[in-house]
Amino acid sequence: HYHQQIQEQPPKYYDTNNLLSIIKQKLNSLDSSSSCILVNGPSGSGKSALLDAILLLHVPTRTFHANRVAHELEGDSELYLSKMLEPPLTLTNNNNNTKSIIICDDIDVLAANRDDSKATALSRTLCGQFIRTLKRILTSSKNILVVMTTKNSSRLDRECLALFEMKLQIPSLDLKQRKEILTIFTRDMPLKSNNNKKNLINRVSNLTSGFRPADLLNLCR
Repeated sequence: HYHQQIQEQPPKYYDTNNLLSIIKQKLNSLDSSSSCILVNGPSGSGKSALLDAILLLHVPTRTFHANRVAHELEGDSELYLSKMLEPPLTLTNNNNNTKSIIICDDIDVLAANRDDSKATALSRTLCGQFIRTLKRILTSSKNILVVMTTKNSSRLDRECLALFEMKLQIPSLDLKQRKEILTIFTRDMPLKSNNNKKNLINRVSNLTSGFRPADLLNLCR
């Protein structure tokens, strides 16, 4: 689907390690060229929340989930993948230097390592088509930032990894970050006083070492 305008609302997102700021800076620095960023982090680390926050940047954006594309491709032609990855006309006709974003979530199934002994003929075909299409976007399109996520970059194809100008790692949360995330997640939680909430956040933060953002969110529900 396409996002031209997103209604602004306070996102429940904490910019761990300033990843959103780095992406914004890269978008603003595009000058008649295109670039590709890979965001690496395990399930529940906040990748989806980061992508939701990117949608609030109010630039033309196209998003899709690689798992869904791969499912549609079973028994279909490679042309489908090419159409999904190609930017629409509103993104390629950048005569006014409008910057735009293509988001692909969870590219693991499309860019699996072709040298892996367990790789199937279908996965190798998908990976080759994915790489060719991504190269075409980066060389022929202007002012487009491609942001993709993966659960484990070490499992991706080496040729695909080489296409990413930046590789961002979502780090583990330290105590301060857990406190700040819990403060966001409990913003609307009714408690008797702010002191009670602060004390509760401090206690929970000390007990949740190793928790990811999704774990903290589930804890607050």
